[in-house]
Amino acid sequence: MDVLAISALAVSGLGLIASGFAVAYSRQQAQAAKQQALAAHQQVAAAQEQVQAAREQVDAANRQVAAAVRQIEVAERAHREAAEPYVVVDIRPRTPGSMLLVLVIENLGTTLARDVRVSISPPLRSSLGEDDAEAINAVLTRPITQLPPNGVLKYTLLIFS
Repeated sequence: MDVLAISALAVSGLGLIASGFAVAYSRQQAQAAKQQALAAHQQVAAAQEQVQAAREQVDAANRQVAAAVRQIEVAERAHREAAEPYVVVDIRPRTPGSMLLVLVIENLGTTLARDVRVSISPPLRSSLGEDDAEAINAVLTRPITQLPPNGVLKYTLLIFS
């Protein structure tokens, strides 16, 4: 055999051996790439679960904030109402079974009531005449500049049957 043929055969053999190593290396690279792809897929799934958990935490936090805001509003309203005067106008018998009635203006609140105005509709009438009725209504509807807590104003009304 000729040296050239032997050299060519040797080069071909070496090329075949190199190709075999290249195939084995490529197969290892493909396996490693497949494992990396699987790991990446698992990481994506884990990240999606974390995102879902984070969304649920945000929703829970938003519900807690809304509940806290409602509690603050209720507390503020209760505080404001506790600090406001509460004026009541009522007509009561002076004593049980009495023919005398009393018009009562009372501040049941815990703070001073200012500029209280009472409106009676229809206006009270009097059997003593129109002038007396006007005088009574003028007295009852005049502004009350101040009415302290638990302060009471009483006006006696006569009732005849």
